[in-house]
Amino acid sequence: MSLSLATKLQSTACIIPLLFAVQTSAATILFDDDFQDTAVSAPTSQADLNVGVAVGTWTVTTLEESFVQLALDGADHVLTMDQGNFDITANFAQESTLALEPKISMEVGLRRRSGNNKHNFIDGFDADDNRLFSIRLNGDEDSNSNEVAYSTDGSTYTDLEGGLVWQAPAVNSTNMKLVEIALDATGWDLWFDADDDGTMDAGEFTTDLSFIASPTAGLTTLQFTGESSAGARVDDILASQVPEPSSLAIAVLGGLIGLIGFGRRRKR
Repeated sequence: MSLSLATKLQSTACIIPLLFAVQTSAATILFDDDFQDTAVSAPTSQADLNVGVAVGTWTVTTLEESFVQLALDGADHVLTMDQGNFDITANFAQESTLALEPKISMEVGLRRRSGNNKHNFIDGFDADDNRLFSIRLNGDEDSNSNEVAYSTDGSTYTDLEGGLVWQAPAVNSTNMKLVEIALDATGWDLWFDADDDGTMDAGEFTTDLSFIASPTAGLTTLQFTGESSAGARVDDILASQVPEPSSLAIAVLGGLIGLIGFGRRRKR
């Protein structure tokens, strides 16, 4: 006896939601810290940071003039690193998989701008300590050039055309800017939302950048450093990747196809 059309439709209706459920995998969070659970204090220690981090850990090499402070809204906590005396590392909870295209986002702001070459750096390293990418915040030839810049060789930096002058003498949503980094197995992309409109405008992004060193493992750490009297603020650091569709989704899809095929064969 063949399956009726109603039966096949009912079976299909049951399977399709399950298929979408297993195919739509939640992102794996590799690192997450918005500093909200880190006490407002000065200076801020490695122990302070690790009490508050949601996913991952912090390693502090140098963090002399630093503090977690309240933004102007009186609620948001922001990590401020000052005077160039900082070298801290965000350690992922697990090694990323470059083929899964991990993404990193954070809010950044400049603490100091007057004077030349007050550079702050954000560098990404894989599990074998290969330096994959480098971003420079603040400073250039003069005190009025504070673009976001990037490097593909570890020493020469190129400014993003849309990386406009900005500073965060006080912390609020206007002078903290979104930076996003997206990686895959062959390279990386960079976006700096200079005008806070949430869209990738001309000059604010660059794509298909080469890695500084060829990766031999997945990205596992972000290092924040400053040179000579530099200063920066950072908030809402999030690193994540989306897993591949599970084998269960494939099995469910196979079952759906088999069910329809069985009904057709029986009808003959």
